[in-house]
Amino acid sequence: MKFFKTVAVLCLIGFAAVSGYTLAHWVVTQEPPAFINTVIEKQLPNKNVLVLGTDESRLRSDVMMLGCLNTTTNTVDMVSIPRDTRVKLKGDWHKINNALTYGGGELACKTVQELTGIQVDTYVLIDFDAFGKIIDILGGVDFDVPQDMYYTDPTQDLKINLKKGQQHLNGDKAEQLVRFRQYKRGDEDRISVQRDFIQALFEQKLNAGIILKLPQIIGEVFDSVDTNMSMSDMVSYAGVASKLNTESLSTYQLPGAPKTIDGLSYYIADQAEVATLVEQIKNRAAAQPSPTE
Repeated sequence: MKFFKTVAVLCLIGFAAVSGYTLAHWVVTQEPPAFINTVIEKQLPNKNVLVLGTDESRLRSDVMMLGCLNTTTNTVDMVSIPRDTRVKLKGDWHKINNALTYGGGELACKTVQELTGIQVDTYVLIDFDAFGKIIDILGGVDFDVPQDMYYTDPTQDLKINLKKGQQHLNGDKAEQLVRFRQYKRGDEDRISVQRDFIQALFEQKLNAGIILKLPQIIGEVFDSVDTNMSMSDMVSYAGVASKLNTESLSTYQLPGAPKTIDGLSYYIADQAEVATLVEQIKNRAAAQPSPTE
């Protein structure tokens, strides 16, 4: 996989050079190559991307979000999927965060597609170290931490120590926030906080300026991201970000409820409500005009 990513990056650098620019020039002058403007104007097909957050082991997904990008209405619908969601993997019942263990990103996509009825062809697997670096590159995020957060797990080299209240979160603190799990309502509260953070990230950082930071982001997280998305697609869809605004994002949690089965704690998806949510997402995308109009 790294070989192909390396080739893709070299092709991107070569393409930028042919256009009269290099990525170094892009970073130093803050002037994106001319082809970026073409990318922004180009009508791209809709894209459903499964975002998987994990620790360095990459054995299980600690965060799972399905992002549905509609390039006609310039909207994003993001569905958070609890890590304990009960699904069948290779014929047996498991928690959905085990999909990575048994079949990597491809099996995770297949499982989420079967669970939601939404076609998922693309995944982005990112470890929390890379997540923190991206937040730092973007300058951090202002966020109201809902409670004091203290937790230590030496096996994961994880130390969480956040105070309740409004504050500026750098990459390290943002990682602590999204990984904290000690809530009264468990994953339900955890996903709610993650959704609020993503909303704050959109509101504060999603603008045309993010395109200028693309080369730095690629350089910083290159070795920490695994994806089946081509480099050209990554650049193209990054260009779509300039068309989004604070009203572009809608977030949801996969409908369902926790339940203990055979002594194990699961999250059981409500398939009828899931179907209703999917229909709601489709109707929203069809009805909402482009924010740029």
